Amino acid sequence: MAQSATLHPSDTACPEPAAHFELRFFLTEAEWREAGSLLHPVVGNGFDKPWVRLFIGACGVFNLILPVLNGWSWGDLIRDRPQSAVAIAVGTLFCGFVATGFGLRFLNQRLNRLDLDRHILVSEQGVRIEWNGRVFQYGWNDFLYFRSNSTLLVLRNSSARFWTIPLRALAPGTEPRFLEFVARKLPRRQPHSWSPDSSGYPH
Repeated sequence: MAQSATLHPSDTACPEPAAHFELRFFLTEAEWREAGSLLHPVVGNGFDKPWVRLFIGACGVFNLILPVLNGWSWGDLIRDRPQSAVAIAVGTLFCGFVATGFGLRFLNQRLNRLDLDRHILVSEQGVRIEWNGRVFQYGWNDFLYFRSNSTLLVLRNSSARFWTIPLRALAPGTEPRFLEFVARKLPRRQPHSWSPDSSGYPH
């Protein structure tokens, strides 16, 4: 008569589940600006810096007097070279728009769609982002580095694009595990960057 095998708890234990973090949140304007400052401490999100606005304002003034410097009056330029006049006028208006800050909050809201929720799935395979009616699927090798502080984690995946994850979006008690997981997957800062390591997970 065959004897049945005795099963021990270790024989039936399931393997430890893979790391998996699912987040849904609306990013605030303050968080978006903080992320820019975290990535670029000197320039940050640019237009908020007084010296940047002053420089852009000076560019607007230069555009305004450019025809005169080249021996043209604005009347002559509009009459004889209307396309050049329109190009210079548009550049001048844009510089004035940026330098004064008029409408920048609305522009930032529209470009970054802070009115839309973000759904981010962080796993062993990479990062999946649903936002603005689009799906972005990244492997970990698609990211250059990350930066973080006590409230945010920023994933940088190109010279112009980064993704901001507010730590408030994590489930309670999972923040240390999440940060340690990302630290294992990505470099702490941009290679050869002059900026300090702000990850909190130095080698």
